[in-house]
Amino acid sequence: PMPRPEYIRTKLSDIPDEIIDQYNLRKLATADGSVYMIVTKGMYGLPQAGKLANELLEKRLNAHGYRQSKLVPGLWKHDWRPIQFT
Repeated sequence: PMPRPEYIRTKLSDIPDEIIDQYNLRKLATADGSVYMIVTKGMYGLPQAGKLANELLEKRLNAHGYRQSKLVPGLWKHDWRPIQFT
């Protein structure tokens, strides 16, 4: 999850009709035919998507005894086993 939500404006013409009908987006559209969406989780294409993915990876690997190297980003080392990987 993102620490704060992001907002995206999209034209209705860029959204498939099935989605427009399913979520009744025509009712929510602005006068110029745009809809605003709230993004609360990582989403492909957002500038911060890579950072969010890395934070989730770090959280999951830390739980199993792996730590990211302070000198080499992307190098993971196990706390007590002789294991490291990128």
